[in-house]
Amino acid sequence: MKLSKRLNAVVDLMESCGKLCDIGCDHGYVSIESVLRGRARYSIAADTAKGPLDIAEKNISDAGLKDRISCILSDGFKRIPEDAGIDCVVITGMGGRLIKSILKDGADSFGGFNSISQFILGPQSEPEVLRSFLINGLSLCIKKELCIEDEGKFYTLLDVRRFCGNVEVYEDHKASMGDKYGEADIMYGKYIDEASMDTYIRQLMHLKKKNLTAISMAERGSGDSAAEKIKELKYKNHLIDIKLEELDKRGI
Repeated sequence: MKLSKRLNAVVDLMESCGKLCDIGCDHGYVSIESVLRGRARYSIAADTAKGPLDIAEKNISDAGLKDRISCILSDGFKRIPEDAGIDCVVITGMGGRLIKSILKDGADSFGGFNSISQFILGPQSEPEVLRSFLINGLSLCIKKELCIEDEGKFYTLLDVRRFCGNVEVYEDHKASMGDKYGEADIMYGKYIDEASMDTYIRQLMHLKKKNLTAISMAERGSGDSAAEKIKELKYKNHLIDIKLEELDKRGI
C-alpha cells in the first residue's frame, strides 16, 4: 500500500495516541498506516458510504489488522460511542464548512472533545470557515499548518490542539483572546510549518494569480454582481499581500 503525499503527511503529523478516529476514512489507508507505524495503538475507521467502508474492511483484513482497526458506518461522530476513549481525530478530504459541521455536532455529543488531544484536519475548500470556528467556536488552537503540493494541487493540514504554546490558557480551559487572528490569518493561516513555507508561498502566489484571472473575467461583465465579485477578489488579494509582506519582514 502506497500512500499519497497528502495522506503520508497526515500520518507524519500524528503524535502517538491510544485510539485514533478517522472520520471519512474512505478506504482506511490512514488508519492502517497509523497503526502499522505505531502512531496509534487502535483506530476507528468511519465513513458515511458503505462501498468505501467495505473496501476499507478488506484492506484492513489484508494488512492483518482486524483486531486493531474497527469500521463503523457513521455520519461524522453520530454512531461513534461516547465512551470510545478517542484521543486523536483525523478529518480530511472534505470542505472546511463540512468539517466545521461535523465538529460542531460532535462537540455536543462528546463533551466538548475534552478527551481529545489532537485533531488533524484537511479542508479541501473554505479553510477560513474552519479556522474561524476552531478559534472562536470551539476555543481550540491551531498549533501549526502544513502546506502540501501533491500532483499539482495544494492541500492544507491543520494540527489542532486543546492547548499549545501559541496561546495562554485560563482556568476554564478557554483559549486566551491574546492570540489574535487578523482577517489575513483567518483566510490564509498564521502558524505555517517552516518545512512547508516554500510550498505555502507558491500556494499564495497561485491563489493571487487565480484571483487576477477571475477579476479580468468579471470586468467583462456588468451590474452589481460583477462589481461585488471584483471587490471581493481584490480584497482577497489584498489579504494575500499582507501575508507576503509579513513573510518578507521575517526574511522568508
